[in-house]
Amino acid sequence: AVQYCLRHQHSKNRRNKCKYSSGMSGSVDISEIDVGFANEIGFSNDLHSENTMVFITLVEDIPMIMSEITSVFKKNRLTIVRAQIEPLQEIGAKHTYFLKSIKSGLKLDIKEMDRLREDLHRAMKRHVSGMGFDPDPSGSMSMSASVSPRHLEDRMARLEKQIGVVFDHQRTGRSLQSAAGAGSRGRSWRAAVEKLCCYNMA
Repeated sequence: AVQYCLRHQHSKNRRNKCKYSSGMSGSVDISEIDVGFANEIGFSNDLHSENTMVFITLVEDIPMIMSEITSVFKKNRLTIVRAQIEPLQEIGAKHTYFLKSIKSGLKLDIKEMDRLREDLHRAMKRHVSGMGFDPDPSGSMSMSASVSPRHLEDRMARLEKQIGVVFDHQRTGRSLQSAAGAGSRGRSWRAAVEKLCCYNMA
């Protein structure tokens, strides 16, 4: 859906350019438009009234990367209120975290965000060395246009398991490494989608 929206936007822009240059509107095949994405870390205090939102986009998802991410949150004394993971084509993933400062019970201030950004950047760079990780990259890698339903179903199940591990860790205090082997198996595609759309950590 995200890819289609981006392609549709590119298509609209391309039609407008054609219209201005030739005086005529032409149709553009959305499937021919290639949308790229890159490894990134982003923050926002404006998109949610109570939480700071952290966005981590990975060109290639990494097994147990959430263990590293949540360790960084713990080190910075932050509470995960909510977490979402969306697959980006065949191997990528977009992580979204809703956070609060344990110290203040509020959104992160500028100092806390700067410190968290540096710690996340260091953590990601250790795992994504050679993939060009940069919080503000100049380049991007293209997304593949087709993904098999079976492959997507398997990826959703793995991502669901990662979120479940983090939720269990925050609720019970168990270590992420020991909890990694636990988790449900064989859940349906629909159940995985519903859980990944909005996983409440409160």
